[in-house]
Amino acid sequence: MIVCSSPAVRRVSPMSILGDAVLSWVRADRGLTLAGDTLVSWADQSGNGNDWTAGGSPQRNATGNPAGGPVITFRTGWSSDKITAAFSAVQPFHVIVAGRWTRAAGVQQVLLQRGSGSSSYVRGNNDPAPIEVYAGGAGFNGPTWADTTWHVLDVLFSGASSRAALDDGVADTGNPGVNGCALPQMFVNGWGFDCTELVWLSRAATSGELTDLISYMRDWTGI
Repeated sequence: MIVCSSPAVRRVSPMSILGDAVLSWVRADRGLTLAGDTLVSWADQSGNGNDWTAGGSPQRNATGNPAGGPVITFRTGWSSDKITAAFSAVQPFHVIVAGRWTRAAGVQQVLLQRGSGSSSYVRGNNDPAPIEVYAGGAGFNGPTWADTTWHVLDVLFSGASSRAALDDGVADTGNPGVNGCALPQMFVNGWGFDCTELVWLSRAATSGELTDLISYMRDWTGI
């Protein structure tokens, strides 16, 4: 008797999992415009044209992730390294980012922040420390993320339904508020952060979608 089984479907992009919910998608091995190893711009791979422009001097490290592939390094210290996008997003929006903190303990790290004025952000203040999710004058603590450890972080900004989790684990929830979340300018301002991939969604991902997306992101990076 011959028993046949179907191979597992190998996901090759966030769009194969989430379709048109993907507003912007960048990863460190695609769409880079460089001056030497300095990032100039990072092209959106979703097909929506929501590209990112670099400020400061984020660096491409060609062998920086656990699998020996590239990362974009936002330097330790209060540098101006950042990437900025011009598209707008309103709650709910879901951000999934793969990477690691690299900064020294005690230095405030802003991972996501509005371009100016009131802020919506995710940050870690100490090592190890809970991730703080903040918007509109309020915030809540998410999971603990120690420096130099690689993870996939997902953060949903959705009023009282907001959440944050690492590696598809148990989510911390809270209500960070809604003011200041239009985010006409959005940037990863990683003072001491290695980024392998960033996915920005226009809605909350389902549990199954998150599991598939995080599995795909961890597969190629070795996280």
